[in-house]
Amino acid sequence: MNLKKNIGLVDRLLRALLILDLIIPCVLGLTTGVVAFSMISLAVVLLFSCATGYCWVYDTLEVTTL
Repeated sequence: MNLKKNIGLVDRLLRALLILDLIIPCVLGLTTGVVAFSMISLAVVLLFSCATGYCWVYDTLEVTTL
């Protein structure tokens, strides 16, 4: 499995902000149940892509933001 970087700095920063936007309502108890689970799941996927610099969707579509 080759995780070549395909996410640039601006894209990573935007993903980090989106992670915060998804996590904060869950932590504050504003969302619960399936909605909270979905938001946390998406945040985990974004966290992985933000930390590694690799996005499988971009790789599939042969897109890069470097």
